[in-house]
Amino acid sequence: MPKGKPPDTTDQILDDIRRSNAAILATADKSLDLQKEQLDSAESTQAIAGKSLQLQNKQSDVANESLDVLKQQLDTANKSLDVENDQLKVLKQIRLAEKKQLKLLKEILKALLRILENTKPHHVYTLIISKEKPPMAVQPGVGSAFKVIMQDNGNPITPPDGTVYSWITDNADDVIEEKSIDGSFSLVAITANGDDPERTTMTITVTGADPNGEPLEGSLVVDVVPGVEQHTYTLVVQQLLDPSINPLVGRKPKSSQLPAPTPKHKK
Repeated sequence: MPKGKPPDTTDQILDDIRRSNAAILATADKSLDLQKEQLDSAESTQAIAGKSLQLQNKQSDVANESLDVLKQQLDTANKSLDVENDQLKVLKQIRLAEKKQLKLLKEILKALLRILENTKPHHVYTLIISKEKPPMAVQPGVGSAFKVIMQDNGNPITPPDGTVYSWITDNADDVIEEKSIDGSFSLVAITANGDDPERTTMTITVTGADPNGEPLEGSLVVDVVPGVEQHTYTLVVQQLLDPSINPLVGRKPKSSQLPAPTPKHKK
């Protein structure tokens, strides 16, 4: 603008308007650029979010697949557990059957043992005491022989070697003398004490051992009778010579009373 000339207000105003519009346009361009940047950022963020969502979806799918696998494994485990339970039930039934069979076998074994016990020989050992000579009664002061024999089921047997018998009576003053012993019996002489006139019985007891080593005992009760003096009675025939007593003396006997003639023997 030339000096000294006043400025044109209209031009100035237009210039101001142009400058203002240019500034506004520049600001709008900057705003537009900023919006574009924001839009690009938003699109980038949206893309990232989409990718993130896709990733999450994939992770969800993987998780679902893992869950399906776990469900299948759980189903398999449940089926295996059911099979094991069935097997356990079968084993319990087998055990129960085995117990019943074992009980039955035990009963059969007991029955067989009873049968075997009844069939095998059953030994009943006894000691039998007997008086060697009758009568069964004994007299005080007089020795009497007694014998003991071991029997098996009532049959005499020979006891094992070394078998020893012990004899006692119910009176400690009785005398017991061992006479002989062999493989089958023992013989003793017992003399009853005569100091007790009221004694009427004597109990003899013998102890020993059976072939199995078990103690064995036998006893015998005999009567004790007092001694009786032995008398021998005889009849004696004598011929009397006194005629006052014997009427046959001094008389001639009749023929019927004569003795028969003695026959003569030929030489």
